[in-house]
Amino acid sequence: MRTLYKYRYEISLLILICFFLPIALFDPKTSFMSALKLLLYICDIALVYLTLRKLYRLKWRKAIISVAQKIAAAVAKLFMRIREILPFPANPKNVISGETKIHFDFDEVNYKREKSKKQLKWKQLRTDRERLRYLYRYVVSERIKHGERIYASHTPSEIELISNNTESEAEVFTLYKNYRYDERKIPNEEQIQTLKNEHYSNLK
Repeated sequence: MRTLYKYRYEISLLILICFFLPIALFDPKTSFMSALKLLLYICDIALVYLTLRKLYRLKWRKAIISVAQKIAAAVAKLFMRIREILPFPANPKNVISGETKIHFDFDEVNYKREKSKKQLKWKQLRTDRERLRYLYRYVVSERIKHGERIYASHTPSEIELISNNTESEAEVFTLYKNYRYDERKIPNEEQIQTLKNEHYSNLK
């Protein structure tokens, strides 16, 4: 009985669907019987709809959403694979201000919006967090100049693994990852300034 109660909506749906067959086989001889057949059709369809709606709300919704999310993830993964294969041109102007994201020219809206923003120079930066962020963006832009394919979905750790790093680049990535997620942490001013002076003195 518990099993029947658990699957009561599925059983009701099966019965309602099976009920279509005798209705379809029924051959009305009078206009009254034809109207009755039509009424039975309408009632059966309405009951099937209500049962399906109930099943969706109680049982199928989570399963459908889960399947949809898996399909979306698979499509996104396929799309990213295609993007890696296609030869998108590398351009340092494609590096847009932000902590981690890098947008490309085909994202016209973001590109135009970010392009209009005035880029600050090193001497205009006020905090060590901003200076560290600036070094990170500079390292990434240099990689793009040299033809590396870097996409918006790449994390700093993934970008770091794309090719061999110099000692200074490795230090920039390490510092950036350490202070990126925790706003309470304050980057070491002396360490950042030394890194800049020794390896990125061209930044003004």
